[in-house]
Amino acid sequence: MTNPPFGKKCVIDDKKILEHYHLGYRWEKGSDGVWVETKRVDESRTPDILFIERCLDLLKPGGRMAIH
Repeated sequence: MTNPPFGKKCVIDDKKILEHYHLGYRWEKGSDGVWVETKRVDESRTPDILFIERCLDLLKPGGRMAIH
């Protein structure tokens, strides 16, 4: 169980931090309609997006997650 930093009016714009997350990169929709991660780090992301990715990374197979 966790309580994420939703609602914060801040962004993470440090490329050294963003490059550690799949969602820290730009994504583009391919011609087949499937989203593909590019090799370009995004300019900024809100912490809530990165928080959810990190929670999923820490989740054990078959585990459950609760976000309040």
